[in-house]
Amino acid sequence: MRLARWIVMDPPGHGPSDSGGPKPSENARFIKDRFSPFAFFFTFLWLFWHRLWIAGLIVLGLDIGLYVLMAGSDLELLSSAIQIGLALLIGLEGRNLVCERLRRKGWRESAVIYAGKLSEAETIYFHGQIPALEGAGNRRALKRTPPPVSPPVTMPWTAPTPPATPPSA
Repeated sequence: MRLARWIVMDPPGHGPSDSGGPKPSENARFIKDRFSPFAFFFTFLWLFWHRLWIAGLIVLGLDIGLYVLMAGSDLELLSSAIQIGLALLIGLEGRNLVCERLRRKGWRESAVIYAGKLSEAETIYFHGQIPALEGAGNRRALKRTPPPVSPPVTMPWTAPTPPATPPSA
């Protein structure tokens, strides 16, 4: 099972329940933080769909400018590479632009959840529990193990620390 990173955005005035704080909002938005193929192939249309008007107009202007550059000179390869790079950037960072638009509107990021599906992320967020893994043949269990603790490493260029108590004379 592949886990994805879900960013939970709460509307203004709501947040997760922390010792008597406000309860999780039913209007919370779960945004899957991953590459967006639609944003890659339909850059400015995807931006307009998500109401990122200024970014969409900038990308549309760059696309038109690069098309004109490509049609009028021998820089077709460079223009195509720039367009693919721009599309890759929007595909990778488009969902972060959506999160930033929500932050500007007063929404706040209340949680980051690692879950396989949206339903699992909602269960973890609203009920605070990890759902059971599906499938009878699946023997893996979700375990949270602390990271291994390694002893401090002394680097050869660091000075030794002085003793805590001065030597008695």
